[in-house]
Amino acid sequence: MLRRGLRFQPFAPPIALVVALALALSSPGTAPATPAAPSAASGAGGMAGSGTPGSGTAPFGGASAAASDESARALAAETARLDAEARAPATDIRIAPSASRGVIGAWLVAGPFKAGRPALDALPVGVTGIDEAALAASSGGALGGERDFGAQRKKPPAHWMITSSSDGAVDLKSALELPSSDLIAYASGVLHVEHAGRHLLALGVDDGVRVLVDGATVLSRDDGRPVREDDDVVPLDLTAGDHTIVLKLHQRDGAWAFRARIVDATLAPPAGAYLRLPGTNADDARTLVTRMSSVSLDRAFDGTVDPPRYRPKLTVRYPEGAPRGVPASRDRKPSRVAHHIRSSSDLLRISAAVRRGSRDRTSSD
Repeated sequence: MLRRGLRFQPFAPPIALVVALALALSSPGTAPATPAAPSAASGAGGMAGSGTPGSGTAPFGGASAAASDESARALAAETARLDAEARAPATDIRIAPSASRGVIGAWLVAGPFKAGRPALDALPVGVTGIDEAALAASSGGALGGERDFGAQRKKPPAHWMITSSSDGAVDLKSALELPSSDLIAYASGVLHVEHAGRHLLALGVDDGVRVLVDGATVLSRDDGRPVREDDDVVPLDLTAGDHTIVLKLHQRDGAWAFRARIVDATLAPPAGAYLRLPGTNADDARTLVTRMSSVSLDRAFDGTVDPPRYRPKLTVRYPEGAPRGVPASRDRKPSRVAHHIRSSSDLLRISAAVRRGSRDRTSSD
């Protein structure tokens, strides 16, 4: 079941999220809370406060400890399974939302098209062959036929292409060739969720957006506005599995960008969730892991060596999420250092001494 999108007042995203969370927690479709790890007392096999650790004679203590142990084992098994899936070598692009906020910073995008009237309700003009309720994005595939922008300005059919950001909103104006203003573009992907329940799709869009989930419209808002974090929050009751997400994006004039994130009913990124980009391959995933990285070089004090000294420190961040199953690596002699990007990771830190072509720095430098 999908619920109609909620609108919130601009400039008040924290209130929007509080309201959405209240709705989520009151909904019968809310996902169950993650089981808590057993306490030290229960893990000892006796009832807390009984004074008889390990005793099996307490009427409730033994059962409570057993239930806690079973919950802990189930949680550990589920975590191990999701971790193994995240580490599996990539065969296509599966964007893991950023662990801190659930941002999804890579989509398949097609456009631009000349906007109809009204822009979000009508199909684009000057093009045929677009069925918004049945869009099936695939990297490199065409969307519609030849595009006519008027005044003898014609362009070949638009094709779905990978568009991403390494930090901040996805910039459509830079990614697409814009012949004019008042345009339409589509962003799409297949959202996979491991567990059924209430999820929240939070959007910041410049300007208008219509959201379709599995072909059904759940939000439509066409305002002239800049990108504002969580300006629209859309509650979604999703079954476990795959769901096609389509964002119909309207540019009035000027800048054109959007940012999206997905969280569960507790406002945390859903465990095991990802956005799959159909038609992509492992090479695309390896290319994207570089494009989505945010790299900085600093120096850190190393007190473990004699004499203590400063060493270069390389930090690689993925604030907009990252492709699953792709090792982020760099060559260094005498061996290759590789670190797997996992679905639960938002920050990958690589600290190393650069010995060749640099001199050691002591604490007095």
